[in-house]
Amino acid sequence: MTPFRDTFWNVPRWAELLLYLTQGVGIAILAARLYLRTRLWLKGQGGLPTDRVGRRLGRVLKYAVAQVRIARERYSGIVHIALTAAFVALFLGTVLATLDYYLGDLILNVRLLQGGFYLVYELALDFFAVVGVAALILAMLRRAIAHPARLTYNAAFSAMLWILLADLLSGLLLESLRLAAVQPSWGPWSFAGYVLSRGVLALGLSAAALSTLHLVTWVFHFSLTGLIY
Repeated sequence: MTPFRDTFWNVPRWAELLLYLTQGVGIAILAARLYLRTRLWLKGQGGLPTDRVGRRLGRVLKYAVAQVRIARERYSGIVHIALTAAFVALFLGTVLATLDYYLGDLILNVRLLQGGFYLVYELALDFFAVVGVAALILAMLRRAIAHPARLTYNAAFSAMLWILLADLLSGLLLESLRLAAVQPSWGPWSFAGYVLSRGVLALGLSAAALSTLHLVTWVFHFSLTGLIY
């Protein structure tokens, strides 16, 4: 059987609709917050600069994208760049999965994520998920042990690190539960989820229990997105 991505495996219609509703509300809240923040910025004196566009874009690429300033610091630079790369890769993976389902499957009646390309896709996403988890743990250890004075230590910022970690871990758990229930021959390509699935299978859970736990984890996983907003 050709490997392919089964986007809404074990997800009933009501849960799918709940996903659309909560994500729509979250996006609306995010848009409103950006609008209010933009209005606040525009109240400042001097207005929005439009000169030297090339130089300004260059600075954005240098300091925001390439992050050359923070990269000069070995520990924090590696952690920050690894975390950024992980979430950018996972975001692109989500975009590709969305196109695969809504454009490829529902409209064009073709699958974008199948065969060898899908296996590489799964391998890459698992790799970046593990990188993200490792980077978050290292960031937390730095804050707890080294305790640099220049970092922000308010409760909201610390909570966001835990939310991001829970998001990544729940995503891996979600994958492991699906692999444990389906046990596809290509499961090892999702190496992190596959290893976890071996532990899940060792618990001796029934097929019904795996399906229920998968659905609960799926709802929890996408609910974390609202907290991130």
